[in-house]
Amino acid sequence: MHYFRIHPSLWQDRLRRYRAAGLNAVQLYIPWNFHEATPGKFNFVGDRNVPKFIRMAQQNELFVLIRLGPYICAEFEFGGFPWWLVKYQADIVLRTSNKLCVFPFNEYGSVLCDHEYMRWLRNLTREKMGDEIILYTTDGTSDRMLRCGPIENTLATVDFGVPSSNIERHINQYFSLQQKHSSVRGPRVNSEFYTVWFSMWGDKSMVRQRIGPVIESMEVMWRMNASFSFLMFHGGTSFGFWSGKETNGPIVTSYDFGAPIGEEGSITPLYQAIREWVGRRPTDEWPNRPLPLPANRTGVSIGGVFGLKLADFVSVLNSSVSVSNRCLHSSESPLNIESFDRDFGLVWYSITLETDGTVLTAPELKDHAYVFLDGKFQGNMSVCDRTGCAKSLTLKETGGAKRGQKMDILVENIGRLTYPVTKVDSKGLFAPLFLDGKALDSQWVQCGIDLEEIFERICHKMDDDGIYEAQKTDTNGQIAGEGPAIYVATFATSVVDWTQMHTFFDSRGWGHGILMVNRMNLGRYWPTQGPQLTLFVPGAVIKRRNVAILIELSGPQKSDGILNFIDHPIYNFDDKNDFGNYRREEKKMAN
Repeated sequence: MHYFRIHPSLWQDRLRRYRAAGLNAVQLYIPWNFHEATPGKFNFVGDRNVPKFIRMAQQNELFVLIRLGPYICAEFEFGGFPWWLVKYQADIVLRTSNKLCVFPFNEYGSVLCDHEYMRWLRNLTREKMGDEIILYTTDGTSDRMLRCGPIENTLATVDFGVPSSNIERHINQYFSLQQKHSSVRGPRVNSEFYTVWFSMWGDKSMVRQRIGPVIESMEVMWRMNASFSFLMFHGGTSFGFWSGKETNGPIVTSYDFGAPIGEEGSITPLYQAIREWVGRRPTDEWPNRPLPLPANRTGVSIGGVFGLKLADFVSVLNSSVSVSNRCLHSSESPLNIESFDRDFGLVWYSITLETDGTVLTAPELKDHAYVFLDGKFQGNMSVCDRTGCAKSLTLKETGGAKRGQKMDILVENIGRLTYPVTKVDSKGLFAPLFLDGKALDSQWVQCGIDLEEIFERICHKMDDDGIYEAQKTDTNGQIAGEGPAIYVATFATSVVDWTQMHTFFDSRGWGHGILMVNRMNLGRYWPTQGPQLTLFVPGAVIKRRNVAILIELSGPQKSDGILNFIDHPIYNFDDKNDFGNYRREEKKMAN
């Protein structure tokens, strides 16, 4: 369970559901970048108050297994490393005995083999945490991985999911490898028992296990007196820009993972089966009996919220970045975003052209880019991955671009690599860029875009009733089309107490972008890629009067500009027995 993927108002609820299944321990990562966004400035309050989460686990009779990180993988931004490593140590080799690096204890043998580094991590952890703590490593089930990951005087553990066949034979093989490579005599441990898997943008099918093989695998491990930790028992949501990127594309916002406890806290058939299995264990062998289930929270629909399209996207952004202190001027080539202290999100690049041309090319592009010429949208470019490939763009301007025109490029950082992380993953716009083969190497200006500042500027233009000033005169609806735009919507709800409720933003009909509700960045939506079509909105975010802002990057597919919030999640996997149907079946069962 990842505290950083759960709204803090829901920590207690999720831990109670966890304990109600009869489990006795919760395993969690601590991501370095989540707590030290700026070098030397640590944050352990609010949604980062991990000591509070650990105390809550204790109150719920749960032991805590801590994965220190800072490399955690977890499909999290940069695998848990902070962005500023790129700025201050651009040549660092991560996860090695490079003296500037720090300690990950996560699947090290899958990528590297540096025992000196692992010994240093072990000694550092002992120095800081004492001798009473049990240290363990986690690696995959192969001789190669287990030769490189474990280290002396630590317990070696393995990770594996449900075998596709011969379940008992394979599990025996996996634990035999663990025992062979562990320098410490100890229990058989599967520290990451995969029952399902995460999704990426563009996925057409999902990895989903039938309940029977999951329970059979648990039974086999139980008979072997082995310990196992579910990955995940509850996944949660990668709010904001925390969702990471694999080598072949970005990961969706939802981290539901098909886990026993759904993203919104729902009790699934898999949860029920696990709880029933635990309940059948003899009391003298398993004293943590299942507890009564907490009531499910209620999903609420909020339909027909009118989203006003702001007239001038470029001017809104220019007014935001013009007062930003995150700008660097007059560089001969575009700079990576870390150079001007930008962590992730959106970045604005500008250049006054010194040449004419029609075709813009960015061979080193690592993200998505949206191109404007004198404020007019020309098209978009993208890194080559599973979602598309467009590193060149024919400008829409008749006759192409002319010398003296201003070219603006909005870059969307789609996330840093989560695995395998051994080198820094810088983001932004990278030289060379060409216009009809001629390098654009004159004076560039680059600025970070502060979404909270945009939100505040829009709210500042609302009257006492929460109505945006342009809404009083603009009632003509919206026009679907290409290109970035900002939509603002204000809405009220009749629900007084949202603490036991939640909703989902239905992104169908929109294109690709970012949703903010009442200053909280809920993450990316991308229905044109799927499979995730909805964004989870915790009840604690909703008030009687609300403001929603969409940073719509590719242009909506529909023409009405309406934002719909519904009571359940939707996915569009191609599987006949897809995830959406799976969750709908669960909803019926819960009712």
